[in-house]
Amino acid sequence: LKRAFGNDEGNLYELTVADFTPENRNGFELKTNTKKNDQSDLDRVVSALALPDELFVDALAQVFDLDELITFWAMEVIVGHWDGMTGDKNNTFLYHNPDDDLFHAIPWGTDGAFNAEHPFIPNVPDSVYAYNTLSSRLYGIPEMREIYHNRLRSLLRDVWDEERIIAQFQSIVAQTDGDLTN
Repeated sequence: LKRAFGNDEGNLYELTVADFTPENRNGFELKTNTKKNDQSDLDRVVSALALPDELFVDALAQVFDLDELITFWAMEVIVGHWDGMTGDKNNTFLYHNPDDDLFHAIPWGTDGAFNAEHPFIPNVPDSVYAYNTLSSRLYGIPEMREIYHNRLRSLLRDVWDEERIIAQFQSIVAQTDGDLTN
């Protein structure tokens, strides 16, 4: 946290089937500051989600860097990380950085990535994981949906390098005598 954010004093949460709703807040497991155990920072997100659409995005921008959040969401979709925050409300760390007073999502548990389909929710669109309240609300707002689609396109155009990824996989297979088909 210190290396990535310059400050390791904020709350770090592990999402284990967690959502920003009053009934699913207990899925946020506090990993730092456990003696103090002040999780009121999560209430700011829950409160933003309770607002009508015309107020929601501005309120959410007070607790998340929206550009970073949409990029995180789009990358979960691109790599097929169905078991992450937006695909399964799971396998993500969330850090509330006291320096900028914003939450930042950190992927982990990506062993389900690069999977052809979501094992628990069949026939879902491959281009949208909007199973948590946050991504579902954002996707339901036409302007935010357009920003999300534009981010997907720009990441696929400017960041995703299929040839390089395949070469890295082949290198791993060569080093481990593995089989890419399994």
